[in-house]
Amino acid sequence: MRAPVYILKADGGTLPIEKSVEFPVETIFSGPAASTIGALALIPEGQTSVVVDIGGTTTDLALILSGKPLIASKGAKLGNFLTHVRAFAVRSIAVGGDSIVKVRETENGLRMITIGPERAGPAYCMGGEEPTPTDALRMLGLIEVGNPERANEAITVVASSLRKSETETASLIVETTAEMIAQAVREMFLEWEQEPAYRIWEVLQKKKERPENVVGIGGGAKGLISVVAEKLNAKPIIPDHSEVGNAIGAAVARPTLTLNLRIDTEQKVYSVAEEGEIASLKSTDIGNFNRMRSEEAEALATKLLRDRAKRFGISEYADEAEIVSSEVFNIVEGWFTAGRLFDVSMQISAGLIPEWNRGEKA
Repeated sequence: MRAPVYILKADGGTLPIEKSVEFPVETIFSGPAASTIGALALIPEGQTSVVVDIGGTTTDLALILSGKPLIASKGAKLGNFLTHVRAFAVRSIAVGGDSIVKVRETENGLRMITIGPERAGPAYCMGGEEPTPTDALRMLGLIEVGNPERANEAITVVASSLRKSETETASLIVETTAEMIAQAVREMFLEWEQEPAYRIWEVLQKKKERPENVVGIGGGAKGLISVVAEKLNAKPIIPDHSEVGNAIGAAVARPTLTLNLRIDTEQKVYSVAEEGEIASLKSTDIGNFNRMRSEEAEALATKLLRDRAKRFGISEYADEAEIVSSEVFNIVEGWFTAGRLFDVSMQISAGLIPEWNRGEKA
């Protein structure tokens, strides 16, 4: 293929590979970001949905509020560590279609199943060596992948250990897997509801409610999403091409860019956090620094973002940049105002490339 190469970032945007190598940390959580953008591309515009991407090893969770993916206000979180890398508010859990199904005995002598977190290659019905939720789904006829005889063989082994019928065992595996995912969504809502953007969305809705849709993405979505959605009292949606939804997300994501400008009129300097350099205000078109207004600060931020977008090779998206926040603080010395601090944040937010919006979805 002879085409420009872009790398997906945690905030659902892309960067040309030449620039991406300068900021490798921004590619963390790009997998969940791809699933989120894929769901955004495959469902009707403006909907509010929980995105559940069920893969072979993990399940990724994200949230779309009225057509906009929820951004984590404190950046990507790795364990208990905040990275401050701009990212969607996502979570990955260690359960998927190829997770190993095991039977263990409790202290009371009861036998129960566990799902994952280990994975030993593909499902048994796909040539693997261990029983998995995919085998249970295949046996129940909820999916059509893999060898049905091998799926039955895998479930029979588990059923024998549980002393249950094959159908009971397959249903129990599906039920247990779906409950693990549903419980993770419930726990994630406690985090999502603390996000400022979520609270604003609730205010705009004029009532407290959770999203009604659960969108299934990934190879493991069919057969599981309906059960997960039922547990969450939500409507299951499995869009066309959901199996490759994350690949579609990576293909149709447009570039994103962030700029945080600080201006200090007392010191007569400004700095862009993403550039890490301090420059003199005298190099700008601003006249009287002492009487500088917010409009002039925002104009400078817009110019700097355009310049940065040009350097990154994404100038065509600069017109879509928006001001996220704009604040001004007085610097007081003694009884007089000695200067002002202006903080302006701008961004080209995540979205879909124009070609996709024009209906070229083949």
